[in-house]
Amino acid sequence: MKKTILLACALTSSLLSFGQDTITCSITVEDTVKYINSLSSGIQGTGINMSNGTGGTAGYTGYAQLFEAPDSITLKGFCFYSLIEGALPDTVDAGLFLPDGTGGAPGTLVENVRVGVPDFNSYTGPMNSASIKRCAVFSSPIEIEGDYFLSVRNLSDANIYMAINYDGDAAVTPTEFTYYHEDAGTYTGWYDLDAFGTGWGFNPVIEPLVEYTFSGTTIASDSILCIGDTLTLEMTIEEGDSVLLNKHYNPNYSTYNGLSGTTVINYGDGTTNTVDTFHVYNAGGSYAIDRNFTITTPIWSQSSVAISCPGNVRVIDASVDLGVDTSVCAGTVLTFDAGLGYDSYLWNDLSTMSNLSIDTDTMMMGMYSYSVEVTKEFCSASDTVSLTVGQLSVELGGDTTLCLNQDLTLTAGTFDTYNWNTGQTTETITVGPFSAAGVQTIVLDVTQGTCEGADTLVLTVDNCLGVDEVPQSAVLVYPNPSNGLFTIDLSEFSAVEGKIRVIDQSGRVVLNKNITNLKEEISLIDIAKGSYLVEINAGGEQIMKKIQIIK
Repeated sequence: MKKTILLACALTSSLLSFGQDTITCSITVEDTVKYINSLSSGIQGTGINMSNGTGGTAGYTGYAQLFEAPDSITLKGFCFYSLIEGALPDTVDAGLFLPDGTGGAPGTLVENVRVGVPDFNSYTGPMNSASIKRCAVFSSPIEIEGDYFLSVRNLSDANIYMAINYDGDAAVTPTEFTYYHEDAGTYTGWYDLDAFGTGWGFNPVIEPLVEYTFSGTTIASDSILCIGDTLTLEMTIEEGDSVLLNKHYNPNYSTYNGLSGTTVINYGDGTTNTVDTFHVYNAGGSYAIDRNFTITTPIWSQSSVAISCPGNVRVIDASVDLGVDTSVCAGTVLTFDAGLGYDSYLWNDLSTMSNLSIDTDTMMMGMYSYSVEVTKEFCSASDTVSLTVGQLSVELGGDTTLCLNQDLTLTAGTFDTYNWNTGQTTETITVGPFSAAGVQTIVLDVTQGTCEGADTLVLTVDNCLGVDEVPQSAVLVYPNPSNGLFTIDLSEFSAVEGKIRVIDQSGRVVLNKNITNLKEEISLIDIAKGSYLVEINAGGEQIMKKIQIIK
């Protein structure tokens, strides 16, 4: 039976599948089966020749051992242990027989190889020493399934010793046959040990040369991915399970529960090897991946084998970048560029070119958003950028109060030109000290390229002999900036009386009204955008506030 063992569970991919990539890799391992040798408590040698019987005309000329192949195996030959007693080397016949003879004896000869046995006169070493090991290699590997005999026969008078199990027992070992030669032909052929009694339980030490094939299969969720997608792998190992459950081919067959194994994966993008079966590629390109199986085996010659299963993944980079958010003055023309190399473009205004030009000449001040979606093969990506349209941002700081003997340094920031209402044209100016208490208004106009901007600072000059009953911060003007509709909050005053004036930067009064409520609603929706002073005379106090009107 075939058995498949799942080494790592596949993860379900939520990505667009371009097609699974399945690769099966295998390794062939050659092993010398040592089942008969492993049963013995001792090894001895016994002679095989044509003249070791009665009268010198008959002899035990060979042995054959039955092996099982419950599943198809590849047989390359077999080994045995032998030496010749004498001065001359000799050869033996090493053969593969089918068990189709009379009484299940060796019948059809599938292949026979002549193997030389050199002289080991006065040899005193063990009969299972590697120094006297001889191997017969078939002309080509033979695929075989079912029972088969491996035999060693000496059809000469030279006495050749062959290793057998000291305590061979046909009742618990595979069937063995003896090849008995009689000149008269009476006994020539294969005989079961039962024909001669239990003393014929020789159990020759014969070791088949067998090939095992182990396979590793990997299934990739996709062989072509989009950047940022997750590649998932399913990895399995496969084996001819029934062979390894057999006592001839697996020394641990009685406790064998199937192959086990581990995997290590190199995803080819510079990350370290990992056992994880899922991976995210963060850059486009072609990557050579290597899936490495280490399979624990129960066979005679080794305990594990390694299989390398290479593959390739192509990652498509469809990412797009419109750059950082930007600000411009009204009237500026600018272009957002998505870049070349994509299959299609779709901007939020439904245009389909690689770039988008924006003319801000007729646009109102405010923030605008632009986005593009691109495609490349079956991958897509998008990006969004913000554009702020308005005047130059100039900030002189908050309105403040000075004593008569104090001065104040104002810094405008970096622009092309400066025009202060004090007559100065530098980035930094100093105002004060002042000769009399009152309210001073500082106005700055700047330019940078074709863009303009302005700011106004209100200075309250005090003789610093007392403290105002109602400070500047107690009067609120909101919202600020405003579209022309705003509120003046006079809640800190105890009585409602006084006047409100709104003055533009040229000193012209654009609004003059009496105070009738602690919260006055002001409407200046018809005046031009810009900075204005709000002069509040209430409770014997004069308070100046600045309001920015935007459209």
